[in-house]
Amino acid sequence: MCLSEGQKARIREIERIRLELKEEFETKRRERMRAELSSFTSDGRPSGFCRNCEREVWSWWDFCPFCSQPLTTKCLWCQRHLPQQEGVRFCPGCGRQV
Repeated sequence: MCLSEGQKARIREIERIRLELKEEFETKRRERMRAELSSFTSDGRPSGFCRNCEREVWSWWDFCPFCSQPLTTKCLWCQRHLPQQEGVRFCPGCGRQV
């Protein structure tokens, strides 16, 4: 089956848009990974601590494995972990109010 020049041009445009979206997705994924890794100290140890038992914990843990205290809360909209600091009112991932 032969394609017309118009159809070929549309296919090329779709491929160009697909590649742009893929690059944008990869850029955002790399930014999220950098943000996650920034919570670690230079020697690779976690920098977070459980508020209850004060033992070191990893940033992606939801509960402390030592005392079972919830470590994080998640955004209801995007499920990203919210910072454990007083005064946090908006999600750093999607910007919606928490």
